[in-house]
Amino acid sequence: MFWSEISARKKVILVFFGVMVLICLGVFGWQVKSGKLFSSAATIAGQTFSDVPPTYWVYSQIEAANHAGIIQGYSDGTFRPEQVVTRDQAAVFLARALAGGDSKVPAGPTIASFKDVATNYWAFKYIEYVKAKGIISGYSDGTFRPTINVTRDQMAVLIARAIAGGDSKVPAGPTTPTFKDVGTSYWAYKYIEYLAKKGIISGYSDGTFHPTENLTRAQAAVYISKAFIPTITADPASEIQWTSVTIKTNIISMGNPPATERGIYLYSGSSCSGSVIRNPKVTGSAITGVYLTKIFNLTPNTTYSYKAYAKNPLEGISLCKSFQTLTANPTVTAQQPSLADDGTKATLNGNITNIGLTQPTERGFYLYNGNACAGSAIQNPKQTPGPYNTGVFSLDVSGLNPDTDYSYRSYAINSSGKGTSNCLSFHTPVIYTSNISGKVTDASGNPLSNGYLVLEDDIIKINSDGTYTDNGLDATTYDVEIFDQNGNQYESPNLNVQIISPVYGNNTINFSGLVKQ
Repeated sequence: MFWSEISARKKVILVFFGVMVLICLGVFGWQVKSGKLFSSAATIAGQTFSDVPPTYWVYSQIEAANHAGIIQGYSDGTFRPEQVVTRDQAAVFLARALAGGDSKVPAGPTIASFKDVATNYWAFKYIEYVKAKGIISGYSDGTFRPTINVTRDQMAVLIARAIAGGDSKVPAGPTTPTFKDVGTSYWAYKYIEYLAKKGIISGYSDGTFHPTENLTRAQAAVYISKAFIPTITADPASEIQWTSVTIKTNIISMGNPPATERGIYLYSGSSCSGSVIRNPKVTGSAITGVYLTKIFNLTPNTTYSYKAYAKNPLEGISLCKSFQTLTANPTVTAQQPSLADDGTKATLNGNITNIGLTQPTERGFYLYNGNACAGSAIQNPKQTPGPYNTGVFSLDVSGLNPDTDYSYRSYAINSSGKGTSNCLSFHTPVIYTSNISGKVTDASGNPLSNGYLVLEDDIIKINSDGTYTDNGLDATTYDVEIFDQNGNQYESPNLNVQIISPVYGNNTINFSGLVKQ
């Protein structure tokens, strides 16, 4: 039968039925088979619900309540934090919290306590459990009214009874109210004050509590997490070594009842996922405060992650943090070289920043042609046998070509292996060896005869006509000195020195205005 063939009345009925199914599956998040709220994957390593980002005002409490299995999400991955809580849902949250988890809530009795909560009702066993504990009761007509919304004052009453051990054990409130809108004569006064004193609930910035406002799922998560679930944090790892680490944790609150186990979940990798590989823990009575846990026998140069936890038996757990153990091999860096002026020698510099698991017994350099540390090393200057500590070390290389690209890595070797540095490149100086010639004249162009011209380390005889020649000059820059034939230096000669070479071109150094010593 096609849609067009269905009568208008049947269409209305079908649409209504479809909408109701969607409401049940979507708005309330119930599964058809079990009638239970869908449980999202329990983790607080990252964001669990698409509508509760880490910036949400009670992100950590929602994650904690979900991880403990108290308040769960919906099959579409949402939590719907602003959705109002109903009486049956509140009963579920409290039953799970009191029992220590969903699986520990016992089956209900064979005969229902309330007219409107039958034995096959989805929240039957939870409602019966909290009723038996004296936490929640029904109405005088024998009903429970499970789908009625819960207000903030009503939830305060239920939680106060739960953590105090019964209604009669909730103490009287103080003579002075904490909140402007909850006076000493208010019906839920002592319950609200009891939770306020324990830091479980707080009011608004204007000093009010808004007791008759409907309770949202986000607010319920705050109440539940603060009242029942241990709160624990973990600092970044410290004292990280090759095979050990120290983790500092802080139990901020014990929950109800007090936590009896605390510890660390250690994982391979950086995301606290997969199986727990180590679980150092302490059982027995615990108190709030800071604890240090030392973990040994780790693998060097490996990434680990961890979460701290405390149980009562509900589990409070910290955010995920990661660290990497030190490498067992030495850690070495290359530093800029020192180059000789002649372009044929260099001093290579390296730095052992961490010796590794044992002290290095060899250190040195790999020198390569080109600027990329590619191919085979052309030289391997090294020092043995050590042992060597951290710090800078230097070795010389020779036989280099001027005006050429080279590169190198520094390295160090210990019993665990070799540590090799980054690649550094350098270019040797441009060194010219050239036949030169020229003429030395005075300011008037008259030749200086039978003296000596010193260019760098080359002593060149000046001929009688002022000319000179030399078979080679090895320098990129040069100092010029002039002597007469008796070896007396011209400190300030009034002379011009002409230098002619294929490399340097035709240059004249003007000493005009200078006088002979």
